[in-house]
Formats: sequence, structure tokens, C-alpha cells
Amino acid sequence: MNKRIIIAAGLAVIAAVAFFLIRAPASGPYKPKLADGDRVLALTQALSTDDMRGRETETPDAAAARALIKEKFVSARLQAYQLAYEHAFMHGPLDDPAGQREGINLIGRIDGKTPGGPVMVISAHYDHLPVDGDNIYNGADDNASGVAALVAIAEWFQDNPPDHTIIFAALDAEETGLA
Repeated sequence: MNKRIIIAAGLAVIAAVAFFLIRAPASGPYKPKLADGDRVLALTQALSTDDMRGRETETPDAAAARALIKEKFVSARLQAYQLAYEHAFMHGPLDDPAGQREGINLIGRIDGKTPGGPVMVISAHYDHLPVDGDNIYNGADDNASGVAALVAIAEWFQDNPPDHTIIFAALDAEETGLA
């Protein structure tokens, strides 16, 4: 048999199984729920609008993005991590304190049903490139959409409590090379 036919048949079987699993009615306590695509898109658009001017670290635009994300963490009922959502840190050259900058990560959590044990971390960065002259780098794909997905995942786990604790982190300063 031709390899292409075998591969195509294999892919068709995988697609059929995936379709069945996605479309299969829920049995027991699990009830599948999809993310609200309109809300995910709305948050992506809000974070990548020209008004956010790229969300560069240590700018009023990053602070505006952070405030919006924090609002979404609260509405998703995430618990603040170590009593606060915002966690500041310094980054930059260690041998030049004057060259260091402050970044602020947002961290929330959902406690699992089983205390102790492994913890899952789900993260996305919210900063993006600075404005360059008349060019605004909006960063819808890098990474406003990732942050919107992070919030959607948090909302899903609120409705489907996990066995283990999950940390949700919206990270700052990725564009400066911290990742």
C-alpha cells in the first residue's frame, strides 16, 4: 500500500476519534465547556489596541494592561498568590544597578482538591515591544492572545476544580529577554 494512503487513513482515524470525543455527550460529573470565544477575542483586542502602545515594561501602557489583566483575574475568581496579585522584580545587568528595570508579574491561583502534591503553572507574558517612532507593535499574537487564553483556562478550571493547585502567571519583561 502507498505510504501516503496509509498516512491519510491514519489521520482520518485520528480525526474521527477526536471528533467523537469532542462531540461525545458527557457522562458523570464532567461537563465539557468551551471557552467563550467572544470574550477571549475581546480581551485580545483590548490588550492589543493602539491605546496600549505595545505594553512595554515599565510604562503607563504596561500598567494599564496589568490593571485590565488583574481585573480579569479577580472576575475569574483566582486567589491572589501570597496575598497579592502583583509581584515586582528587578531585571537587567547585575553589574550596573542603574541599568536595572522593574517588572511586575501578576500571579493568581486555584487551589486543588488534594492539598500538597504537584502544582501546575500556566503562564503567558503580557508585555510587548516599545513604540518605534510612528510604529506601534500591538502584539495581538505576541502575546495578548496568550494572556486571553490564560484567563479562559482559569475560568474553565473554576467551573471544573482541579485535583492539584494551579498557578496562573501573566509575566512582564519577556521582551527584554527574560524568557
